[in-house]
Amino acid sequence: MGLIFALISALQTTPFREALYNANELTEPLFSFYLERYVNQANQISAAPGGVLTLGGTNSSLCNGSIKYLNLTGPSLYWLLTVSSVTVQGKTIPIDPLSGLAAINTDTTLIRAPTPIAVSILAQVPGSTELTGDWQGLYAFRQYLHTAE
Repeated sequence: MGLIFALISALQTTPFREALYNANELTEPLFSFYLERYVNQANQISAAPGGVLTLGGTNSSLCNGSIKYLNLTGPSLYWLLTVSSVTVQGKTIPIDPLSGLAAINTDTTLIRAPTPIAVSILAQVPGSTELTGDWQGLYAFRQYLHTAE
C-alpha cells in the first residue's frame, strides 16, 4: 500500500489513500503516522509494534502537543516540504529555506541533505560517524544499549 501520487505510480493506478479520498471515504483529507521508538531496551525489536497509520485524520491519543500542518512544495508528485529548521536532541538547527527542501518518506531511514546541513544534524546524534571509502559522504550511527546493573 504505497502512499505515492497517482502521476508517478509504477502500476499506473490510483493509490489506495487517493482512491479513498476521491470516493469521499475519509473523514478528513489527512493521514498521519505514529512511529514507535524504544531506546535502551534489550527486547526493543520484539516489544515494539513499529507504528500506526491513521487514514482520514489523526489519532490524538498518540500525540503530545499541537500538530503543525505544512503545505506541500511543488506539484503533487512527491511529499516535499520546505523546512526552515530541524530540532535534534533539543538543539534547533536553522536551515536556509532556499536549500531546505525535504522529501518525507517513511520507507527509509536515509536522510539526504546538503553537506553542511547533514553535518549540523548528525553532530547532534550521539555515536554518529562519517563513513569512508566507497561510503564517503554517508553517515552512520550506532544505538548503544545500556543494561541495568
